[in-house]
Amino acid sequence: MQLDRPHGQMSDSFLMSAFIILSGGLQDAYTYCCRDKVFANAQTGNIVLMSTHLFAGDWAGVFRYFVPLISFMAGIFVAEWLHLLFGGGVPPPPL
Repeated sequence: MQLDRPHGQMSDSFLMSAFIILSGGLQDAYTYCCRDKVFANAQTGNIVLMSTHLFAGDWAGVFRYFVPLISFMAGIFVAEWLHLLFGGGVPPPPL
């Protein structure tokens, strides 16, 4: 067991993750309170709220949460496609 390993990198990454978590929480709070009750970062929250409106029969509420989810999925698709095209990545194996 190695006891004398350096700890400089660990504190930097913890501090950076704390700033990222704080930033994401503030963005979610702002968009939920001020931008028509839609989360900016928490797609799970959008799915839960969309399901709530779906089972209540509120189709306008379903559409309000469906659009951010579709745009999020489209962004992931484009990012993966660009990574495969320009990043030299290996395509996933067929299912």
